[in-house]
Amino acid sequence: MQIPSYFSGFNGLRAIAVILVLLFHGEILTSVTANGWIGVDLFFVISGFLITNILINQKGTDNFFINFYSRRSIRIFPLYYLVVIGVSVILFVSRSNEVADLPYYYLYLQNFKAATTEKYIVLLGHTWSLCVEEQFYLIWPLFIYMFPTKRAFYLTSGLILLSILIRQYFATHDYSIFYQSTLLPTRMDSLLIGAIIILYIKSFNNITIASLNKVSNIVGVFSIGALIMLTYYMGEDGAFIDRMASGYHRFGNDSLHLPYGHLKFTLLALLSGAVLTKLAFGTSHLSRKLCSILENPVLDSIGKISYGLYIYHWVIFYLFDSANRKLNLIAVTPVTVYLIFAIKVTITLVVAQCSWKYLEQPLNKLKERFQYQRQQKRSVTSAV
Repeated sequence: MQIPSYFSGFNGLRAIAVILVLLFHGEILTSVTANGWIGVDLFFVISGFLITNILINQKGTDNFFINFYSRRSIRIFPLYYLVVIGVSVILFVSRSNEVADLPYYYLYLQNFKAATTEKYIVLLGHTWSLCVEEQFYLIWPLFIYMFPTKRAFYLTSGLILLSILIRQYFATHDYSIFYQSTLLPTRMDSLLIGAIIILYIKSFNNITIASLNKVSNIVGVFSIGALIMLTYYMGEDGAFIDRMASGYHRFGNDSLHLPYGHLKFTLLALLSGAVLTKLAFGTSHLSRKLCSILENPVLDSIGKISYGLYIYHWVIFYLFDSANRKLNLIAVTPVTVYLIFAIKVTITLVVAQCSWKYLEQPLNKLKERFQYQRQQKRSVTSAV
């Protein structure tokens, strides 16, 4: 079964993910949007899927590692370090005590700092997910390179289980919430669930679109059923989703400290993987309809700038709120919170669009210097 290099509707899926995060951090209609953190897990699944597809397809090409790491660096580092350097300047000027923690952010180690000390730089609090992804990108190419595809599939299945077990240990031994929700070993299952879809297709010759869709249907139904069952397991004070939302604000979800509460990460990733599979390979009317919706020009445009929206939004939101409090620009009322949110989102959209046009797109052209090329077989002729 052939896997394309481009998937229709994926920009729309990215748009949904980043919109969920914006709503979550916007803190409006919290009864509905408080679960917007799910957008991060959706990003994880998409990343695992797309990166593994690239690595499998390009395995064996010239300069495999150099090309991969160079292309990832060109895409990720400029915006990330632009924000980190900008925040560094703010912290130095304001003589903040958070300056001492900056080295962790320059080295993509802030999730370890947060787990061990329960501290993070507020303006960069959202970068933990980028840290998890970057650590994954550092290790995963070597994993794909070392193991045959089928062996990689089975090992990845084991790693998903291992991630759940590690998280279960932290959940039942009263470790910090950050151990359970921000470290690569405890969050790699979401990335690996995206990856294992590609590995599954590549590992077995008899995979068909029909059988793949059947598997995705089963996984989707199982995930929804398990989430519902977990509701009742956790349940004295309300539904599972409500329980998740009640504690997951700034510092994480208190329900993660309960046995099995952390399974929501895996179950939501499985559900995201099922939806992603239907979008990428589905042939049903529902799948085609979903794809057409996600290919909407507005969602497609938002998806293209989703990285910029994510990396810039929290800094803009926080600085705007701080300025509004000091200068009393707009009185905060149950009505004006929506106006304030709209202003913050508009600023973020403008900044992200400018970043895409004047920074990201020009820099992305540098990727052309690191094209994947298949090794040429040398023929040896004998002189007679």
